[in-house]
Amino acid sequence: MSDHERVIVDYLAAAFPAAQVSAPSASAGASPVFPVIEGPVERRLEISRHILDDVSERAVEAMLRTNRIAETMRDQPGKRIAISRDRCAELVVEISPLDGA
Repeated sequence: MSDHERVIVDYLAAAFPAAQVSAPSASAGASPVFPVIEGPVERRLEISRHILDDVSERAVEAMLRTNRIAETMRDQPGKRIAISRDRCAELVVEISPLDGA
C-alpha cells in the first residue's frame, strides 16, 4: 500500500470507526477504490490516479477534509463517491449508485 493509500484508509477508518475499511482494489494505473462496509451498508471512495500522482499525502488528506468527503459518504449509503479533476484542474466529486444496486 502506498503512502497516499495509507493516508486515505486512515482518514476513512477515523471517519467510520465501526466500519471495515479495506485497502484499495485497483490494478496498476487504475484509480484506486476504497470500500467502506458498515454492517449491511457499503460505500466506496474512488480517487483518480492523476490526483494521487500530482499531490502529496498531506494535500490528499487536506482535500478530503476540506471537501467533507466522509460526511458526503455518510449521507450517501450504497453509493460510490468518485473524485477526479476536470480539464481546468478543478476538483470534481461525482456520486453514483454502486454497480448492481
